[in-house]
Amino acid sequence: MCLYECNYRVLISDIDNREKLRLSSLLNYFQDVATLDSEVSGGSVALLRSRNIAWFVSDMETELYEELFFNDVLTVCTWANDYKGVICKRHYQALKNGKVVANSYANWFMVDLLTRKPIKTPEDIKNMYSFNENNILPTNKKKIQIPFGEPILQKRFPVFLRDTDRNSHMNNTVYVAIAADCLFEINSDYVLRNFRIQYKKEIKAGDLFEAKVFEISETEFVIVFENAGEISVLIEMKI
Repeated sequence: MCLYECNYRVLISDIDNREKLRLSSLLNYFQDVATLDSEVSGGSVALLRSRNIAWFVSDMETELYEELFFNDVLTVCTWANDYKGVICKRHYQALKNGKVVANSYANWFMVDLLTRKPIKTPEDIKNMYSFNENNILPTNKKKIQIPFGEPILQKRFPVFLRDTDRNSHMNNTVYVAIAADCLFEINSDYVLRNFRIQYKKEIKAGDLFEAKVFEISETEFVIVFENAGEISVLIEMKI
């Protein structure tokens, strides 16, 4: 199943004030192992930079089966799944002592960094990857719906340079970290079971955006990120 893997130990920098692994830290593991897979496959960051192209995430889902804590040792696996149009699907799996503790997938697409528009993945880059057809999560779910009514929490956040990545926009994991912080304000004892995220528009350094939390039920929340009056990101979190 796994085509590339790395081992991680949960360090002090990876945990929250409950000594639990932050969701953003787990997503950093996923992001890093995907990047390393690309490096060894030939689609390195340096190669993409030389051609002014980069991978962006369209949407992502993660299911969590066990809470993780300081000093836990994880094996994180990843594999490219398939291409549909401009989208490349990639799966991730985290294991602790051989037991699956998290499954995830992300839809990636190639962007021309000069025009900031999606492009078809060049054939030479597409051919660098080995593919595994195994799907560990269903990937045909409906899009996250924009909630009606008033949010139960609403906060504004500035975007600093430290929040951005090599693609000059706020890194994927920062959205998740902010959403987790908002959820913690509502329920400090929550245990996250599932989250989905859909990216619509970039947020960049210097922007000032709003995060609005809507309660769908006692166990389901949607966090809407708005920048300059437009929806940038939707996150669904189930506890």
